[in-house]
Amino acid sequence: MAKQTINIGVTANDGTGTTLRDGGDLINDNFNEIYSGVGDGSTIQFNLTGATNGQGLTYNSTSNKFEPTDIVTATGSITLENKTIDLANNTLTGSIGEFNAALQSASFTTLSGVEALTNKDLTGSGNTFPALGLLDTSSTSGSVSLGGTLRIDGGSGIDVSVSSSTFTVALSSGINATQIGGGSVDNTEFSYLNGVTGPIQTQLDGKASTAFAIAQAIALG
Repeated sequence: MAKQTINIGVTANDGTGTTLRDGGDLINDNFNEIYSGVGDGSTIQFNLTGATNGQGLTYNSTSNKFEPTDIVTATGSITLENKTIDLANNTLTGSIGEFNAALQSASFTTLSGVEALTNKDLTGSGNTFPALGLLDTSSTSGSVSLGGTLRIDGGSGIDVSVSSSTFTVALSSGINATQIGGGSVDNTEFSYLNGVTGPIQTQLDGKASTAFAIAQAIALG
């Protein structure tokens, strides 16, 4: 019902106003609607003091009553549900630890922090990694990018094989003295081959004996 107003006329007792009985009826109708809206029809039933405890009043159009409801206050503690918070127009503050504590099944990483990454695919073209530096005994340098292929060549008399993640470097089968000593075996080179047996030893013994004999002749004049 819309609010009803008693017609008081233009001037006192001009005969155009609402009669006393009709005016009283309008007053009763207005109060009945108020008492029904904020009470049970005969008693007012709302309490504004609840607002200090994080509660306010919301009008329930079904029951036509004001009913308590939660409101957000500056210092009150309340749980928000089904709310959308736009980060572009709001500011959230806190440490990375506080944010991670709020997450239930994951965690954030930081640009300068130390965190362990698991189950991540970093092979995308947008990722950049430092190259692996290579250096040989002659100080010749090279590099290979992570994710690239590193090749190891054995050279003369050396076999290189790979199985899964293992490189194996070994002497070739049937290697001879020429391959080891480059065709010139002296006492110094021979010292690196102690324990060699078989045909190789025969060849090495002959060359070592010859070298020793020459050195002895020079020493004796």
